[in-house]
Amino acid sequence: MDFERFDKLARTDRMALLTALELLWQNGRTVIQSQNVPALTANCVSSLGKFYTAEKLSDIIAICKELAGLGAKDLVNYIHRSSLEIKDPDADEEGICPICGGELEYGNDISLDEGGVYEWTCPSCGATGKEGYNKVFDQHYDVQNGDGNPFPGPEQ
Repeated sequence: MDFERFDKLARTDRMALLTALELLWQNGRTVIQSQNVPALTANCVSSLGKFYTAEKLSDIIAICKELAGLGAKDLVNYIHRSSLEIKDPDADEEGICPICGGELEYGNDISLDEGGVYEWTCPSCGATGKEGYNKVFDQHYDVQNGDGNPFPGPEQ
């Protein structure tokens, strides 16, 4: 599988790609590469047949076999370069207050060699902080709630 096909799947058939990746990780490259598509499909019917048609399940298995042909380094590179966004569900979001989820207003910015820091205020809850960028958004820094207390607090 080349990167263009991987990225197209990430944009247009994300569930099939994620299911194929999960099958690959659960079974390993050797198992996936050693069996043909009909045999692998038959093995998956009991667990995935409730969620996918037989035709779609065969497509997923075919994608999985293509993925099994990639080395781990290439697969990780494809995931990072593609439209397949995989991140911690609790990760900070650019422009979003980590306390209340409101939209941030920006103040001063500090340029650094490899990115920068932007000071922000949340008009919704009064929180303040800084967004750090390492060429792209990184995380929030020095967050304080509307009363000026650090967030998260010591008990969180």
